[in-house]
Amino acid sequence: MTVVVALKKDDELWIGSDGESSSDYTHISSTERKFQELFPGFWIGIAGLSSMKLLMRSGFEVPKYDGENLEKYLLKSFIPKLKDFMKENEYLITNEDEPSTMESEMLICCENNIYYLSNDFDLSLITNDYIAIGTGKLYAMASLYENRPSLAINTDMSPEARLIKSIDNAKHFDMACGGEIYLKRIDF
Repeated sequence: MTVVVALKKDDELWIGSDGESSSDYTHISSTERKFQELFPGFWIGIAGLSSMKLLMRSGFEVPKYDGENLEKYLLKSFIPKLKDFMKENEYLITNEDEPSTMESEMLICCENNIYYLSNDFDLSLITNDYIAIGTGKLYAMASLYENRPSLAINTDMSPEARLIKSIDNAKHFDMACGGEIYLKRIDF
């Protein structure tokens, strides 16, 4: 249970998360960063199983990206390798009548782009300047919308301030969000 947020502003790309880790109604930790760099300039944020986040940090072999078309890389290399990894580690949910799914969703931030990877491995390029995932996403999205630069009263709000406010909103209204707030500016 969590909130992970990505935000673009001009030539800046940011990712942030809360630090809460819980299982059902049990609080486990308040210091778990929910995003990681898989290779320089390629960051993922994961909302879902805490054990999957740990497994991704310790065992996922990222396919090589040689600067080719990013969407082609994601669709032809990264996602199939991720799906195989999930299957090998028994994190893939399979049903004969439906596509395979994972118990998590992801944000992928690279080359000033934000992608959403759903639990059924559907990839979407985010055309807004922000998105949130996890149980606190609605509260974070409402805050990001309300504090968008096009509103006259908020034109000077920095990306960091928008992210902190959105994550803090999720922490306030969603009992599964909490702990530290983590932010990272992604250089590309």
